[in-house]
Amino acid sequence: MTTYWHYTDAGALASILQTNALWATAAQYLNDREEVTHGLNLLKSIWREDRDSVLRSGRMHREEAEDRYSISIGPLTDEVGYVDNMLGALEANLKDLPLFILCASTAGDSLSQWRAYGAGQGYAVAMESAAGAVPLGVLVPEAQYEPAASSIYPAWQSVTYNDSEKRMKMHSTLVRALTWGRDAHLEEGSELRSLLTYQDIATLKHSGFEDEREVRFMAAHPSLDQVFSVRAGRYGLTPYVRIGAWPSEMLEERFIMEPSPSFLATTPDVGAPLPITEVRVGPSPHMETAERGLRRALDRFGYGHVRTSLSAIPYR
Repeated sequence: MTTYWHYTDAGALASILQTNALWATAAQYLNDREEVTHGLNLLKSIWREDRDSVLRSGRMHREEAEDRYSISIGPLTDEVGYVDNMLGALEANLKDLPLFILCASTAGDSLSQWRAYGAGQGYAVAMESAAGAVPLGVLVPEAQYEPAASSIYPAWQSVTYNDSEKRMKMHSTLVRALTWGRDAHLEEGSELRSLLTYQDIATLKHSGFEDEREVRFMAAHPSLDQVFSVRAGRYGLTPYVRIGAWPSEMLEERFIMEPSPSFLATTPDVGAPLPITEVRVGPSPHMETAERGLRRALDRFGYGHVRTSLSAIPYR
């Protein structure tokens, strides 16, 4: 099982331990200047350069899906117009899409991550990749819930840096849009479907960031615009949503009971203790003192089982 490391500072770690919640930041306010444009520009480039290939693959996958699942997906009379509409909606809503991202890394002792996220005394919080988490305090009216397009129950996704792999990923995104698209989607559900595609393009970053070995937990749904909080950040007031763990009794009920749309679209307001397995103290001249304070905090706030460790990177 893969371990993911969330790098943070002392103030944020204190909040995590005392509230059982991490913060997922609105995508438009993350550190990479191209955070919201890199993937979209590549998607548009592939549509311009490989349009015939995308259209052929979309038709083939559509026929295969209808045969495999014995369904009729419905008509898509203007394939080019459908994709153009989707790309236009993505670009038009780019600055305001309710997509929130929690960043972590598969590297547990990375100098670049300590420099970027461990201001003062840094920490890296380890969590197991299979552990479930959700945005907290979400209540989506049943009329707004669309299972095929909802991302209220998201998962960790690896960031792609390699240029050829990114092109393959965006080609698949366009093919999937054509495979499952139908005429009604040109007028209905455009925001939710834009969010689905945006989640794909938000897993792409410039190769210059490859050393981060980043993974992302992404939550996307219009309802998140009703529950976000704000904090002070590099770009002023920065929106974020709280990410927490399902209480065990609710998790059991969620999978055993027959789910209803309103139940699936509702998440607890207060999460259970987070699935933290270890907290690593980052490089500093006072690492041992910081570890002692960390141990006391973990014991005090219900995380006594969590291991502590020190970074092996020399402080400079």
